Parts: sequence; C-alpha cells; structure tokens
Amino acid sequence: MKALSAEWWQHHRERQACWHHDRLDEALADIRQMQAEIQQLQQELAQQHDTTPATVLVTASLEGAIMSSFAPGQTITFTAVSDNAEGQPVTDTYTWSTTAGTIVDGADTTTVTISDAPLGDLTVTATDAAGLQGTVTVTVADSTPVSVTVTAA
Repeated sequence: MKALSAEWWQHHRERQACWHHDRLDEALADIRQMQAEIQQLQQELAQQHDTTPATVLVTASLEGAIMSSFAPGQTITFTAVSDNAEGQPVTDTYTWSTTAGTIVDGADTTTVTISDAPLGDLTVTATDAAGLQGTVTVTVADSTPVSVTVTAA
C-alpha cells in the first residue's frame, strides 16, 4: 500500500473544511429563515388574540326577561358583555355605576342587581378593565291603572 503524501492530506482537509463551511452557511440560512417565520407567526397570533374589547353591551332584565321599563319596587338585573373584534367574550369583571337606586349585589362582576330605583329614568354604566364603557337606560314607571270614580249628585 502506498503512503499518502502530506500534500494530499492538506488538500483533503481543505476540501472537508470547505464542505463543512458550506453546510454551516446553509444551516445558518435555514435558522434565519425559521426565525423570520416564527416572528411572523407570533405577530399573526398576537393579532388574532387581541383582547381589547370592541364593545360593551349592557342589558336590563327582570327574572331573565330583557326589558326597558320596570315597575317601582322591582329588583332590576343588569348584565354586561364585552366582545373583541371576533365577537368573543373578553372580560368577566366590571365596575358599575348607577344614576339612581342601590347596587345590592354583583359589584365587580358581569351582573349587578339594583333595588329601590325611584320613578323616572335610570342609567347604569359598566366599565371594563380597559376603560371601555357600556350604558343602558331604563324607565321605572308606575303602571297601576288609574281608577276614576264619578258620583252623580
């Protein structure tokens, strides 16, 4: 068997180094491409999961039936829902305020109950953690039929 010359070994090492260098360059290019794709996907995911509410809807109800007019002394339930751009609920905590009556249950939740509302309009506002507000106005009116008695003299 013939001994390989030092020149041959040098040439072989240079070719190997060149081949490894090319493979390393390709691997680094692949990594840069993957990082760019990951960054793009993260941006798309952040846009899809934007939790900034687009709307706050507040409704008033009595025993589950949504209404806009109530009789004096009835306990009124107000419910708020915040939806993002995709219509998905995004919060379950609100700060509530009312122009009349007393909040008797549910402060800092999605539903509050108000009692002793006086006759007239009652406006209730729900504010979410981002400061977005929803408002509903209902009327408290005496719906007792008026009875008139006429006496002939």
